[in-house]
Order: sequence, then structure tokens, then C-alpha cells
Amino acid sequence: MIKFDSMNDGPYDINLPDILEESIAVEVNKEIEGLKISISILKDNYETLIQEHERIEQEDLMGEEGLRILKESYFTYLHNYAASVYTVIKHSQRIVDKFGDDDFYNQYTNELKERELHLKSEFLRQIRHYMQKRKVPPLQIEQSVDMVANEYSHELLLRKDMMMTWNGWSSDAKEYLDKLDDTISIKQIIKEYQQGVDEFYEWFFKYTKLYFKEGFESTKQVVQAIEEYKEGKMFYPGELVLPFDSEDFEV
Repeated sequence: MIKFDSMNDGPYDINLPDILEESIAVEVNKEIEGLKISISILKDNYETLIQEHERIEQEDLMGEEGLRILKESYFTYLHNYAASVYTVIKHSQRIVDKFGDDDFYNQYTNELKERELHLKSEFLRQIRHYMQKRKVPPLQIEQSVDMVANEYSHELLLRKDMMMTWNGWSSDAKEYLDKLDDTISIKQIIKEYQQGVDEFYEWFFKYTKLYFKEGFESTKQVVQAIEEYKEGKMFYPGELVLPFDSEDFEV
């Protein structure tokens, strides 16, 4: 028996035909679906963070009141986003470690390095640690004023020189910091990273299914046969409700 922690219908046990119980594609698909949920949470946190960022850009951030606004709202959303960055990374690494061989691992890590996502993700992950240890990252707030419209806006910039005084940075995070300007736009870093994540996991899902192509194709045939039985097109012994469908095994 395989235990499926279904993200759609809640945890439940089902008895699968032996050919499905022995299929690596079933286990890989289970992990992929779980990773997709982690990525969805990351995206939700990203959109919430950007919305909050754009909202407070129009607030009066000068003085103690501005610092209170940042502490009570913005940095909470930044912390949540950084935490979900870490969750997605660990989830994808689990797939690589659990099912991949050296070739799979090398392709995965090389793809991350080519996109510099290993440095960017480590920096964001370490930002979470920084906030836990030092609370508020060192900010420089630049105010712009539209004299005609009588409106002002702010840009939130991280102070690289002050951040580098912390001795808690990992080597990858420090390498990323070294490449940045003296003042760092938080919003730009987050947007660039999220775009990179979207592109990377589009590649990762395709690559993973192609890597296990033979298993996915044979599993798809079995699942299609069960689906046809349930539609009354052919005989299959016993009722069976699957936590996936044949389209999940499309390569």
C-alpha cells in the first residue's frame, strides 16, 4: 500500500495495482505535485509582498512613524517570502536527492548556477536569518517628490556596507552581496528572483519527466486503462479511485 498525502482531498490510503505501486513515476509525480503547492505559496507570498511594498512606497516613511509602518507590516511579509523561498528549495532538493543520480544532480545544480539562483536564493534565505538575529535590515529610504502633482514616493534600499558587517552570511550569500551596488533595491531583487524561479521550475518539471520518461509513459498507459474502465469502455477488476489522472504523466 502506498500512502498519499493528497494536497487536494486530504490524506488517505488507497490500494494500487502492483504495477503502479512499483512505478517510480507515481512517487516522482507525488513529489512534483507537492512542490507545485510550495511554489504556489511562494508566489502568493511574493504577490502580497509586492503589493505591500508598492503601498508603503506612497506612505510617509520619514521619522519614527515610518519605521513603525515598516516593522509592523512590510518586514513581516518579507520574512514570510524568504521563508517560502527556503521551503521551495528544500522541496526540489528532496526530489533530486531521493530519485536522481549524479547526472540528474549535476544538471540540476548547473542550471541553478547558470541562472545564479543558488546565490540569489541563499541571499534571500539569509535575509530571514538576518532579521531574526538583527531584526530590521539597514535601510536607506530615498524620497522622490512630484512638485506638479504634489505627490511623493519612496524607494527602499538596503545598505550593503552595513549588512556586510554581520558575520552570519554564508559564502554564497556573501558572494552575491559582493556583486551588488552599495545600495540595493529590495523590490528589484525580489522581482528578479521570482521571475528566475518561474522560469527555472518550468524547466525543472519538464526535465524531471523527460529524465523518467520511460516510467511516466508506461504509468500513463496503466492509468488510462483504469480511466477507460471507469468510463465503461473496458473491464478492470475492482473499483479504484486514483489520486492522479493520466494527464499527470504526460511527458
